[in-house]
Amino acid sequence: MNKNQKIFHQYLQQNMDQTNQDIERAIIRMRNKWKFAPPELVHAMRQLSVAEKNQVICELVLPF
Repeated sequence: MNKNQKIFHQYLQQNMDQTNQDIERAIIRMRNKWKFAPPELVHAMRQLSVAEKNQVICELVLPF
């Protein structure tokens, strides 16, 4: 995983922890709070390709 993926992973994991490990709710929560996202997350998300974002999501949900 590259640096931007690690930033996205950490933020998504935090949101999953706050939504009882519900990936759908975590992604919706992230989208709803996008205006308040940390600048490093905004920068990382803009740099990631769809495939890189999907890789992060897969790594988080495959253990289930």
